[in-house]
Parts: sequence; C-alpha cells; structure tokens
Amino acid sequence: MTLFRDLKRQLRDLESPRTMQDLHNIAGRAASELVAQGFAQARDPDGVPWAPTKRRNPILVDSKALRDGIRWKADSRAVVIRTTGKANEYAAFHQDGTRGRTQPLNKRGRFRTRKSTQRLKRSVRIVYIPGLPARKFLPREGAIPAAWAARIENDFRTYFRQRYGGS
Repeated sequence: MTLFRDLKRQLRDLESPRTMQDLHNIAGRAASELVAQGFAQARDPDGVPWAPTKRRNPILVDSKALRDGIRWKADSRAVVIRTTGKANEYAAFHQDGTRGRTQPLNKRGRFRTRKSTQRLKRSVRIVYIPGLPARKFLPREGAIPAAWAARIENDFRTYFRQRYGGS
C-alpha cells in the first residue's frame, strides 16, 4: 500500500507548478550552455559550422556583446531565450542573415544615397554588396535540434533520479 501512495504522490508532484518550473530551469540552463558551446565551436545548434568571415577574428566574438547578451528566463509555463542590451541591435541579422544589395558610387568611389543618385543626369557606377550569411546561434522557434534534445533529456533524467530515486 505504501508503494501505491508513493506513486500517487509522485504523479501529483509531476503536475505541480514547482516541478514544471524546475524542469524549465534545467532546460534554460542547458540551452544557455549549449549556446555558449556553439559560440566556442563556431557552429549553429544543428552542428553546422558558421560561414567563414574575411577577417581573421573569431566569428561573432569581436565585442562579445552578442555572446554575453543571451539570457534565459523560466517559470512554470515556459522557457524564454532572448538577447539583451547591445546584442538586440544586430542579433537578428546574424541569426537570419541578410540579402545582398546594390549601392551607387560617386566618382571617388564613395557611397552615394539613392536620392542623390536620382538627381544626376549621368550614369552612376553601381556595385553589389553581398549580404551577411546566416550564422544561427539559437534554434528555430519551435524546433529543438537532436543534440539539444538529448542533452535536455539527460538533464531531466538526472533531475528525476535525484528527486524520486531510482537508477
């Protein structure tokens, strides 16, 4: 009879907001560590290496604002991973990439505004500026990569073993 009572208590505990908050905290902590690992290895959440840059600096770590600006918050309903501070200004460009564009140049090779170019009666040299390739540091919304799912599942198992016992 004691086994049945213990099982009933454990099932009731699983529904509690405290358990859900604990699980969301575990998932948020794991996601934060996985994002940091992605920056260290210059890979997206699916394990694909980021596109190389023309510069010698490590990718996406010039000022470390993006890497250090990623935060997570958890409660009993959800985990939210977001960027904060200076990272908000350009995080979407790195996450999603940008498309290329054309830009008019003046005689000295400096960029002109499109408005000033329209006023000219002569032809203007146009150059193509390639877009920024996507260098994802967070998974797509609603999608959890296999490596992330395995890590979070492992952390959940550890939590349940510690809380309820078992092997």
